Amino acid sequence: MAATAETAESTCFMSSRSCLFAGIMFSDISQQDNVNQTECKRCGTCCLKGGPCLHKRDRDLVISGTLGPQVLVTFRAGELAVNPLSNEVIALDVEMIKIRGQDIHGKCNFLEEAFNSCSIYENRPLECRVLKCWDTRAIEDLFLSDLLTRKDLMPHSSLLSELIEKYEESFPVNFIRNMCTLSERGTVPEELRALEQEDMRFRSAVCESLGVDLETCLFFFGRPVSAIAAAFKAIPDSVHP
Repeated sequence: MAATAETAESTCFMSSRSCLFAGIMFSDISQQDNVNQTECKRCGTCCLKGGPCLHKRDRDLVISGTLGPQVLVTFRAGELAVNPLSNEVIALDVEMIKIRGQDIHGKCNFLEEAFNSCSIYENRPLECRVLKCWDTRAIEDLFLSDLLTRKDLMPHSSLLSELIEKYEESFPVNFIRNMCTLSERGTVPEELRALEQEDMRFRSAVCESLGVDLETCLFFFGRPVSAIAAAFKAIPDSVHP
């Protein structure tokens, strides 16, 4: 069911607030009493830190519907991410598709917290399969490697592909970044504010036309302009790529 234009911005922003920046800190999940650990203790720490990024080997999970668009979010090229190897904020060179968080704290959508179990364990993504909190070398090697993209998932001539291309042309990440860099701290340039409003109108129109909700648009078009701008404004100017 499509959301109304009145609630559009709130819905999209809250759905993506859980990570102003994409990424999980490997140090957060490895600094545990795990010197002699050799298998998962099902503590749920890694799942509480956020959902995994998807790689090309995860494509079949999306095509089969195990990972539907309603549980995914796209971070577009140029957006900010945390490099888990250096703990530094970087700009993504390529887009990154992640499993969205359940709440503002970012815990994975498939975490059944009462049992510290995964509801899709047998079909879990690549990063979840290789992650060992007691030895993070394998998961570190996957960082930004062979990432799955929206182009891998839909025909080039499809309506959605055309809509995504139009969105990229109309709401470029570099423009959002430049507006945030030029603005004074705490202010929003009128041009950026207008872009945020146009973004929500675009998403609402797609929702109405295709019969999808705004959360699904987080996969199709990525995070809303307002959320991307919030990330750029949350870091010092000196850190901007």
